[in-house]
Amino acid sequence: MLPSIQHGDFIIYKPLHKNHFPLNIGEIIVCLNPTKKSQLMVKRVHKVYQYGIEIRGDNIEKSIDSRQFGIIQNNSIIGIVDRIISREINN
Repeated sequence: MLPSIQHGDFIIYKPLHKNHFPLNIGEIIVCLNPTKKSQLMVKRVHKVYQYGIEIRGDNIEKSIDSRQFGIIQNNSIIGIVDRIISREINN
């Protein structure tokens, strides 16, 4: 699958409230990077568990996601992507 978000695109996300759970499979979320807590990641919900979620990137061959670092905790989720604004670059 090709990535839904391209380099240079803008995303608008809604902050996640504790009462929003459970998330839906396929939703795109913003979460803390479990290996670099100062960075955010934008990934798709792949599987939902009571204790956390499994996330995957759309570019399955190049994405760093739950296949490398495991399930992320619910409190690592910052928000749900509401809109992707494509930034077209004209040459």
